[in-house]
Amino acid sequence: EVLPGGNLVIFFSRDLVTQAEKMQIKFTGVVRPDDIAANNTIPSNRVANAEIRVEGKGTISRTQKPGFFTQILQSIF
Repeated sequence: EVLPGGNLVIFFSRDLVTQAEKMQIKFTGVVRPDDIAANNTIPSNRVANAEIRVEGKGTISRTQKPGFFTQILQSIF
């Protein structure tokens, strides 16, 4: 996406599978066109409003999420 000032919104998504856990890594940020190198790379210190999100599905994610009754008790208290 090109913003009104000419800056670019970038997005990256990668799927990983590790120890029976499927994870998706999503990265978004804003860069200036002048900061993009000739080999189409951007130094990380040149990315503004960077956001990294990791979402997982599998055994590890299920054990880290509180159970149904725990969620009810947490909402009450």
